Amino acid sequence: MKVLVLNGSPKKNSNTMMLTHAFLRGLNEEEKHEIQVVSVIEKDIGFCRGCLSCWFRQDGHCVIQDDMNDILDDIIASDVILWSFPLYYHGIPAPLKAVLDRTNPFLKIDMRMESGAAVHDTVVDLSAKKNIVITGCGFPYDPRNFAPLKMQMEMILGKPMMICVYETTLLTLPLPTIDPLKQRLLAAFTEAGKEFSREGSIAQDTLRKLEEPMLPNERYIQIINHLKKENG
Repeated sequence: MKVLVLNGSPKKNSNTMMLTHAFLRGLNEEEKHEIQVVSVIEKDIGFCRGCLSCWFRQDGHCVIQDDMNDILDDIIASDVILWSFPLYYHGIPAPLKAVLDRTNPFLKIDMRMESGAAVHDTVVDLSAKKNIVITGCGFPYDPRNFAPLKMQMEMILGKPMMICVYETTLLTLPLPTIDPLKQRLLAAFTEAGKEFSREGSIAQDTLRKLEEPMLPNERYIQIINHLKKENG
């Protein structure tokens, strides 16, 4: 299985990538897979110009000559696309959003009605790939935080396996009392990677464990506010 990891964080080693690396360790533990990690921030990727020339050429490539065409080729060649990024203003960080916008060459100008909605015909159907989304935020638990992102990713990717993690700020806090909670979460991500390697999917019970907050909301907010005062 060929897995392409698109790290959308402006940081190469972000909190979200800690979770992703734990997942990848599990994925490769019992069976070796071909894993390619692309840190988007390190690539030369311009913004989509909206010229739509790709819709007429229909060759799966963009007229802009930068690193994006290599990423498009990597997506085409991969069985699994793992989108890893922190939540930015209830959405996707700008570097990765540019990548998503630049997958426009996978579409054709032709449209059709499907399940009551207008959709484009495709050169490459992203929703036909196995898509995993691992995203984290510094908010306490509240499903509304990820709601806009979930809608967007489902519109684009069909039915991706979405793992939305709260309180990821805790992953890098030097607090001994938090360490067991962090290690338990990372171990759960490793087990989820093993499960995906075996089954090609992640069970709902597993997803619930991954998304379960480490601390009650009140305690988490108390810790974050205390840190702000200490470093203010």
